[in-house]
Amino acid sequence: MQESSYNHELINRISPMFYRKYEVLFLDDIEIIERACDIHVDLQPRGLKIQEQDILIAATAIARGLTLVSNDSDLLRVQGINLENWVLISEI
Repeated sequence: MQESSYNHELINRISPMFYRKYEVLFLDDIEIIERACDIHVDLQPRGLKIQEQDILIAATAIARGLTLVSNDSDLLRVQGINLENWVLISEI
């Protein structure tokens, strides 16, 4: 079996389990878009840049009142985000 077909088969088996266990959050809420704009407007004058997808992820977490678990240090620049880094915790 080729590696790519094995990976495709593995993804097809794991995906349904993932979607049953975790809620998929969509960017269909105007509050998320507004929060993303607020984050961008806050970072830009301070000369801080983070990737657009990170802004959307952060905005989703803030708008939904979620804790974001990430090892991405760029997210530390976002005000009002509840951020946890489990990599640092496991190193203690």
